Amino acid sequence: MCHRSMKVKVLVFSIIISALLYLGISVYVASQLTKPIKSRIEASPNVVSNNNRVIEFKASDGLTLRGWFFPNTSKNAVIFVTGLRANRIDYGYFTVDIAREFISKGYSVLMYDARARGISDGDRVGFGFTEGQDILGAVKFLEKEGFRQESIAIIGNSNGAISLLNTSDKLDDIGAIVADSAAAEYAPIIGNILSKENNIPTFFDPAVFYFAKTIYGIDIPGVKPIDKVKSKKILFLHGALDMAIPVENSRRLLEAAGDGSKLVIFPEGHHIETYKSDPELYRKEVFKFIDEELK
Repeated sequence: MCHRSMKVKVLVFSIIISALLYLGISVYVASQLTKPIKSRIEASPNVVSNNNRVIEFKASDGLTLRGWFFPNTSKNAVIFVTGLRANRIDYGYFTVDIAREFISKGYSVLMYDARARGISDGDRVGFGFTEGQDILGAVKFLEKEGFRQESIAIIGNSNGAISLLNTSDKLDDIGAIVADSAAAEYAPIIGNILSKENNIPTFFDPAVFYFAKTIYGIDIPGVKPIDKVKSKKILFLHGALDMAIPVENSRRLLEAAGDGSKLVIFPEGHHIETYKSDPELYRKEVFKFIDEELK
């Protein structure tokens, strides 16, 4: 009887210790997952254009964001929304090169650090749940500069595209939306990254997402761009070889999006390598779409 009682106590103790470890690891992963990705800006705005202004503006929730604005001769403007680990320069997406091309066509360009990246304020990376407020703030900045929303295009890549699509229901008057390498739903993508890149077993995902929401206010499972793109005319871009966010995500998004939407697949492109893998196809599709959509 005493031996059986000891076994029960050991079992209960083991369960308690396992549960505490599970919860402790989950809280730690949630903290690390959403921590700021601060970085110095290792370039001058002159790498894009000598006609520039170093700016700061408020996100729609009052957070201060910082970036560069390149005023130009056209009545049209482009906002770039960066990937997860990138600041305004976003070398992985070749943002500097693409911005130069827009400027050469007369467009004004806005490049900024999303919250908790670069030198913008912010305590937590939002995985598209909070960054939509940054986008709304960027639009408001351009409106104050005299641009109509109908004359603004927004290009987002990866996390930037997810943030853009997840707030697209608040961008009814925006002239053109381009989503490059976006996810239809973010939670499965993050779970896959945690598993493959950080060796975090998938059974931790529910607790990690729970603590990210309850402690840090970041609802990753609530980031579902596929629920927000209805009735929106969107140009989707995706690399056929993308393993981080498979191209099937953009196919699903296209089915859910509004009339006139289009998906352009880059046969040799890995994640966010659309411009890199085929700059001519990128120019053809993106410039044509934006030129036609902006009023």
